[in-house]
Amino acid sequence: MIEIPIPDIEAGELLIKLQVGSICGSDLPYFLFDTYHPALSGASAPLPPMLSLHELVGVVALSRCPRFKEGDRVLALPTIQHRGLAEYFGFERGPRRSSP
Repeated sequence: MIEIPIPDIEAGELLIKLQVGSICGSDLPYFLFDTYHPALSGASAPLPPMLSLHELVGVVALSRCPRFKEGDRVLALPTIQHRGLAEYFGFERGPRRSSP
């Protein structure tokens, strides 16, 4: 376990409370340690931490963005390591979509 602080957000950003994290196809070679995959060619175990669990659904906990309000459910694709493992994460570019 690692401690990940709740991020401060600025104008245009969102603070999202994670509900669901998912892996995508780009994660599979790392989880399977597929050394035949070009990204893992020559790699050795253990692998360093990567940007896995980067397809996330959550609820906007704090909004400083006019497009989304607190309580909106959103799909977000953060680009910071370990955010799929954090209870809260900040998102600066805004989620791609609202989620029903």
